Amino acid sequence: MELETKKLLCVTWIDKAPPHKILSILLPHQALIQDVINQIREQIPVSNPIRVFEVYKSKIEKILSPKESIISIATYATLFAEEIPKDELELDKNSKIIPVAHFFKESNMFHNFGTPFFVVIKKGETVKDTRKKILAKVDAKDDFEK
Repeated sequence: MELETKKLLCVTWIDKAPPHKILSILLPHQALIQDVINQIREQIPVSNPIRVFEVYKSKIEKILSPKESIISIATYATLFAEEIPKDELELDKNSKIIPVAHFFKESNMFHNFGTPFFVVIKKGETVKDTRKKILAKVDAKDDFEK
């Protein structure tokens, strides 16, 4: 009977290095995303704020506000959470956070895969600089440097 009034959420915690941890969180239907964040903090010690977001087909669909109800979470989406990096907390007016997804092109179609993430870009930054940030974020080498 008690389970009927609660919702089970599976949240993938993105750590600095894989493997990511799957957290099971059971909350009342009227709970907020802030309650999810509080439950994560009980399981994972972090000092920075936590971002919770929906992912569908390996692409970030929506960043969830702490004030949103858990009922608003899309049923088809996978929930991810991560500690917001310091560089994203200290943005200036010339910086922006963008979502990044892994993809490959086959014929005329793009296919997403893997775990999407966020990266900070700055006004006037070159593509080469942004590429270096992305490669550092996924811990990859630039084998295609010209």
